[in-house]
Amino acid sequence: MLLKLKKTSLFMASFVAVVLVFSVGCDQSETAVVKGTGGKTVSGSAQLEIDFQSEQKNIKMEVPCSADATVLSVLSHARDSGGLVFESRGEGEMAFVTSIGGVENQRSDGDNWVYRVNGQLGDKSCGVFSVKPGDRVLWVFGKYP
Repeated sequence: MLLKLKKTSLFMASFVAVVLVFSVGCDQSETAVVKGTGGKTVSGSAQLEIDFQSEQKNIKMEVPCSADATVLSVLSHARDSGGLVFESRGEGEMAFVTSIGGVENQRSDGDNWVYRVNGQLGDKSCGVFSVKPGDRVLWVFGKYP
């Protein structure tokens, strides 16, 4: 009886060891949680471009992008990675970007920050306009067309 118990214990210990080795060695590179994403799983990246329409150097960068990303969250991820400074107010449908890279909106009669996603002009708040992995987000400082 004691021999049978030892064999069972040895079998169970071996089984647990194999499971642990296998689970540690599994490739989990398809998705990841990235700092600054609010703990959301990142499924790819989006291309972010900032066009200052001036002598200031334009910015182009890849940004982590979750499946439920918005134009504003793409900007936030760029800020969190240390590659961009911007200011905004409000959230969701009331979100509004007031400056990017130190360049502030000039209100209704001047130039302001306008965004496009894959060439489509933003027709709602940047806080609700959806962005998917692989999309291109372009912010341009100029007149709203």
